[in-house]
Amino acid sequence: MGNKGRYGLLLLGCLLLCQCAVKHQPQVFEPYFHLKPEGHFSVELLSEREALRSLSNPSRLQKKRLLQLYQAEQKTLAPSNYHYERLDEEIRYLQSDIESEDEPVGDLGDQIKEQVTRHRASSRSDKRRSLTSGDLKRAYDVAYQLWNQNENLPALAQVTELLSKSDLIKEASEDEIYLIYYLKFRISIDVAQLAVAEHAYQKLKEIDDCDSHTSTAAFLLALSFFGNEANEKAKGLLLGQCETDQSVEAKQKKEYWLARFSESELGDKGYQNIFRGLVPDYYLYMSLLRRGKKLKFPSEMMNAKTYLTKELSLSSEIADLIRKAEERIGVGLRSEARRLLRLASLKLRFEPEVSRVPALLYVAHLSQAAGYQLEAFRIYSTVFDIMKESDDEAAVPFDFIHEVYPRPFQAEVESASMMWGVDPDLVYALMRQESAFNPEAHSSAGARGLLQLMPFLAENLSEQWRAGPYYSEPLLFHGDENIRWSVFHLNQLQAIAPHLALVAASYNAGYSRTSRWWERFGHLPLDVFIELIPVRETRKYVKIVIRNFLYYKAQREEGLVRLGWLPFKLPPYRLSSFSE
Repeated sequence: MGNKGRYGLLLLGCLLLCQCAVKHQPQVFEPYFHLKPEGHFSVELLSEREALRSLSNPSRLQKKRLLQLYQAEQKTLAPSNYHYERLDEEIRYLQSDIESEDEPVGDLGDQIKEQVTRHRASSRSDKRRSLTSGDLKRAYDVAYQLWNQNENLPALAQVTELLSKSDLIKEASEDEIYLIYYLKFRISIDVAQLAVAEHAYQKLKEIDDCDSHTSTAAFLLALSFFGNEANEKAKGLLLGQCETDQSVEAKQKKEYWLARFSESELGDKGYQNIFRGLVPDYYLYMSLLRRGKKLKFPSEMMNAKTYLTKELSLSSEIADLIRKAEERIGVGLRSEARRLLRLASLKLRFEPEVSRVPALLYVAHLSQAAGYQLEAFRIYSTVFDIMKESDDEAAVPFDFIHEVYPRPFQAEVESASMMWGVDPDLVYALMRQESAFNPEAHSSAGARGLLQLMPFLAENLSEQWRAGPYYSEPLLFHGDENIRWSVFHLNQLQAIAPHLALVAASYNAGYSRTSRWWERFGHLPLDVFIELIPVRETRKYVKIVIRNFLYYKAQREEGLVRLGWLPFKLPPYRLSSFSE
């Protein structure tokens, strides 16, 4: 054999070696929750800095952490301060020292972007439709704006007139006609004109029977029939609709509503598959409430975390990412660890299967230790989906629930909740969804902090709460202040929207819009009301907050879910002079 052949075999051997599984023993780390903006210098950081300075032979990562601490301390000093100049010297020396021996972790940013793009491409199924014709689009926009402003009858008249204009419609594309009929459907549902809605739905089916909008229309029309006690018609509509969304959530939703439509004849039997679900979620809780049943987790399932006791079998690439993340968490370089863990998480979640669950749970564990709760919650969502689809309930021990629903900042939450008469579990339910417990969270709309307050609202709350702190926008990123303002606001919302679903909807979409939905659909049962919330983001938000709230309640009672925690009937609508 020639040299080229030997080199080829050697290269092949190396490639095979790189792809083989690597055994890795999990380590136990404590979750990290920072109340102040990260890098905020404190007495604790001063102690850590002194400990690192006293090391005779610090590692490269320890030097990088010490550099971070010096830089954080320097931000608290004026440039004219003598200590500022001393720190400046230390920083320059450390930067030079670190650069000479630095071990790059690779270009993680590009790899993360690539993985995110792959995830989105694999999950995107909706056909993208838009209106491009000038006159047609302008007329459509007028109808849409009227609908958005709750001017439903004028909106319906506008869209009906638009469809009657043969000169515009004959030039319109099929996609444009589809969007116009979908808008007509949504408006007619809101004004309870079921004959008009049914006609619009049939037009949608003719154009694209399996589009997600057609499926949504079928569901909303079925709910409307159900509200008018036409249960069989509602059930037939749901069963006869083509459905391309095969996600776990979509399947659960359909199963729940088919059971609900057949409740009078099947009773508990219609809910049997939902009751057997290992993971309690929104639709399980609704099922329990409907049938007056209680759910209880065995106490040994709550926090055993058996995944930490077993060796993990990982690809060499993911094992390397995890090893580097562990090293950085160990010395407090959490921001570096987060990027490594994000990439490991994406690679593991791209092809979710039962065999990957222990590794996923460990990456979630490390993410919490790095202060990256959002990534941990993404992972738990993936794990729950795996558990729901698995036939083997023992394959994934459900013994990590306390990690899924942590209670950080207890002193601050309990104090503010007691002061304003707000259930602390509601505060945690909202905080988990709003910011994933990150005090530095900043939304694209400008909401800030743990409970995502808008600056104008926080300033207004501060003026109303005259005994409260002086308003300053940077304080929104200080967890304790954000909690105090937000709980005060929840106290206000509870007074005018006296139900968990109404408070959650108001917190997300504003009380003005929520009051309109309450007035229009509040006479319906809770589950129907929630499904009829016209804003998709708010509808999903309310379901998640309810699920979170009941989880937190169950934690306090060793897993027991009590039926009185969530009334299934909304209070009668009443006018309020509350201004947002």
